[in-house]
Amino acid sequence: MDSKKVDMTWPRAQEARKYLMDHRITELLNNMTAQLIYHRPDEPKTFLVQFLEELDAGRGGTFDLPALFDESNIESIFGMLDPTKALGSSL
Repeated sequence: MDSKKVDMTWPRAQEARKYLMDHRITELLNNMTAQLIYHRPDEPKTFLVQFLEELDAGRGGTFDLPALFDESNIESIFGMLDPTKALGSSL
């Protein structure tokens, strides 16, 4: 067995995987990476701190959560996928 690979049958590896899944860490890190690539801030660490603060504030339901897509992007995508434009009025 390659010593660099982690055997996911090990109890500690299973615990780590469960933790990452339970807390959606992979999704969070993917979202943060996507935000960095999309916005390309001059101060990436400061940007990420602000992103996490906005995300935390949004958990209370009083703020919009940071996302790459907003309502207009979603409507545009559905518009492109709906050649009859039948769905446009229901969005």
